[in-house]
Amino acid sequence: MGAGGFAIVFLALFLASDSPDIDAGFTACKATPSKTCLTDWGVEKALAQDSLPPYLRAVDQLARMGRIEDARALEFLVQKGVGETLDVAGARADRRVASHRLAAALRSGTPLADSIRDIPEMDAGVLWIAALDLLDRNPYGAARHPDTQPANWVLTTVSNMAHEIQVIAASGSERRKRSHFTYAAELFAAVGDRQAALDALLQIPDAEDTYLHMSPDLIKAIGVDKARDLNSRAGKRMPLALLSLATAEDNDERAADLFVAAFDAFASRTPSPDFSFMFRTVRKAVDQGHADLSLRLAKQMAQLADKTPSSLPVFGHIDAARALSVAGAPESDIRESIDKALALFPENPSKIVGVGLVSGPIIWGASGLDASARIELSNLFARIGDLESAERLMDGLERPVGWWSSVLSPEIPVEHLAPLLLVASKTLNDSEMAYLRASLAADDVANHSTAEHRAWALSTVKNLLEGEALTGQIAVETYLFALRVATESGAADLNDLALERLARAAVNSGRYADLIRAGFEWHRADHG
Repeated sequence: MGAGGFAIVFLALFLASDSPDIDAGFTACKATPSKTCLTDWGVEKALAQDSLPPYLRAVDQLARMGRIEDARALEFLVQKGVGETLDVAGARADRRVASHRLAAALRSGTPLADSIRDIPEMDAGVLWIAALDLLDRNPYGAARHPDTQPANWVLTTVSNMAHEIQVIAASGSERRKRSHFTYAAELFAAVGDRQAALDALLQIPDAEDTYLHMSPDLIKAIGVDKARDLNSRAGKRMPLALLSLATAEDNDERAADLFVAAFDAFASRTPSPDFSFMFRTVRKAVDQGHADLSLRLAKQMAQLADKTPSSLPVFGHIDAARALSVAGAPESDIRESIDKALALFPENPSKIVGVGLVSGPIIWGASGLDASARIELSNLFARIGDLESAERLMDGLERPVGWWSSVLSPEIPVEHLAPLLLVASKTLNDSEMAYLRASLAADDVANHSTAEHRAWALSTVKNLLEGEALTGQIAVETYLFALRVATESGAADLNDLALERLARAAVNSGRYADLIRAGFEWHRADHG
């Protein structure tokens, strides 16, 4: 989990209820939590607020539980909080839950035509999101791709929804045609209708600098050659198209040629090479099994970082070191790039290293660049076992638990984790250490790491759940990580224990977002 994601933990911490009457009505829930009472309590507390913050995840969680009117009520408060009039707030709340309404109606057996007629907010986006929901692609969170084939009624309904999107796209602007016909093509590909997917894409107006962002599934459905033809006028975004094509290509030789073409295109960008996307190219090549090619490209990155001017040369060497690491380069090569990056750190943290069009002068120490570089390098040192250097670079960083969550990644060998966690414990308290261990365990499981990492993750979560109950502001997030590990590992006993600890932590916190999230997780456990 990255440092940016950690900030989400604190999104609603200031929203603890000041309504003791509400809490008094849920005495039984405190004694015996349940899915219903946790959610009811959270909704009551949320509705007691004068306004709610934007992008509230509880809205989608409630809607996915079938509590669409509660979800709409919360979104109404969100819109009210940003200053919208009552009419506008109501309309935007209806729009926010429209895809949930549509999916629920279709699951209940309501015909598509009737469902469309009954939802005034209907548009291509609502159809697209609801279709992904029916396909179990989880459009409201981290995308997934289920292994199981959807039911026949789902395939038929999604195909009809794709046709409806095409009808809407036909009368839209050029930009909307591009996005909406691509939506339709993606859905046709998902239900196995290759020709319909291709026909949808062919309706997109041909124009300069037209980049069609296609998923690997869609590219495979219509064929890599056809996908390349359709993106032949992608202009500045052609490197992105080439990288997508390479990822979708099954033929190893052709895929290697596409990876090289994408890498060269990123390397040729002006005014300086795009080292970040060059690294992504190397990483995807590794993931596709192109070991020799990825190592060769990583070494080219290191050479390019040496001789090509860049506004932030520190990061060129850091990205080169990252590429060398994932490509399996010798430690000496990785260290060489690390040393070059460190040598380019500004001696004065107040040095201006660039000028933003909006932000103005970019100061090395105040912009987050210094912290970001130190975190990346600490992670690289940890991967090669230089724990002393990793610790030294972490010294003095603010928000240490967030930064440590970024440093400790699934790529670090298991044997280095215990000493690194010992170092982290010098600056983190017990609850922060529990959070750090649980987040790393969840990352290990999510990234399909080695058997050793998965065993470490399960053992870590087992110890956490069987130990003393956690309290404090990040207890709920910690137990959510533990629940993720237990669920992904198929450990039913730990899964039940994680749900129980999560509910108790939510009750103890008393925050509406925690209570709704706990209720949502109990709902998912019941319904899969």
